[in-house]
Amino acid sequence: MSLPTTDSPALSAELRARTAAAHDSAEHSPYMTALVGGRVTGIGLAALLGRLAPVYAALERLGDAWSAHPVVGDFVLPELRRSERLADDLRHLTGCDEVALSPASVAYAARIEEVGRTSAPAFLAHHYTRYLGDLSGGQVIRAALERSLGLTDGAGASFFAFPDVRPGALKKRYRELLDEVPFDAWQREELVAEALVAYRLNVALATELDRDLARWTTA
Repeated sequence: MSLPTTDSPALSAELRARTAAAHDSAEHSPYMTALVGGRVTGIGLAALLGRLAPVYAALERLGDAWSAHPVVGDFVLPELRRSERLADDLRHLTGCDEVALSPASVAYAARIEEVGRTSAPAFLAHHYTRYLGDLSGGQVIRAALERSLGLTDGAGASFFAFPDVRPGALKKRYRELLDEVPFDAWQREELVAEALVAYRLNVALATELDRDLARWTTA
């Protein structure tokens, strides 16, 4: 395994470059394409949000544990928290509070709990993969859903909204924080490797949704 040298690129640039192909695979599944295209129904949206609920519960539980860490704590921002919004959206879309767990979502949450509890690079890998993705695509997805489902005041799609921040500015600040992280070569490699695992878990979750695509989408 080749490790970064002292002349390595900025961590944010390295992470983005080395996970680009995996990111594209996760982003361009049939379900995600339908979501961005405004063809996912309310029950189809609930199917996604229900799968994400245990993932964010695990992330935010561990985020609370890491919040006092001198490095990782800087990334645990209250503006990023999604669990409460997920619960509100699911209640709006389904009329109930219970989440039907799926094998892919259980495996994803379990992986976060397994590696993110004791490893700062591993926790940060999952944090980066989810929250940077939300900041990047959330506004586009929310607009598509509001048009296609007739949602008003963000109800049902508030998960994708960041009303208290400017997403572009927060993404920039997040990447600046990454570039300030004093990880050594091994820790950088662990971060990249676990981010690739996170993208594979996202692909598995999307694949689950793809199997029932006709059920979740309009023609």
